[in-house]
Amino acid sequence: MRVNNTSDINSLSISGTVELAPNDYIEIWGQRLVGSGNTSISVFSLNLNIK
Repeated sequence: MRVNNTSDINSLSISGTVELAPNDYIEIWGQRLVGSGNTSISVFSLNLNIK
């Protein structure tokens, strides 16, 4: 997803299925590609289903 300026507020859904072994983990990250200043990401909802 691309956010074009500091006043943009967007929602992004990530969906997938993974198989984990003991001591494995899931990591999701974001990166600033251009610009400067502080970057902050707010997570309003995080859902994880485990089988």
